Amino acid sequence: MDVMRIEKYICDNVIGTLLNIEGKTRDSLKAQLDLVDLNLRPYLHLNDSEEIPIACYTVSKKEKQVFCKVLSITKF
Repeated sequence: MDVMRIEKYICDNVIGTLLNIEGKTRDSLKAQLDLVDLNLRPYLHLNDSEEIPIACYTVSKKEKQVFCKVLSITKF
């Protein structure tokens, strides 16, 4: 594994989680059940509707638009 590939994977995972991209986020049903089993972060436990709660680090639609706009005008 080279450094460039590792950076890409980390970037993909962080952006996928922040933007709550389907299939890229690590907030899966299995992760939620692990939180319940370990008794961690009760505010993220599944509720009666079996709907996965949104984590505090997930951004809103407006924040996603601002983030993508900033990325589009940024030159690296």
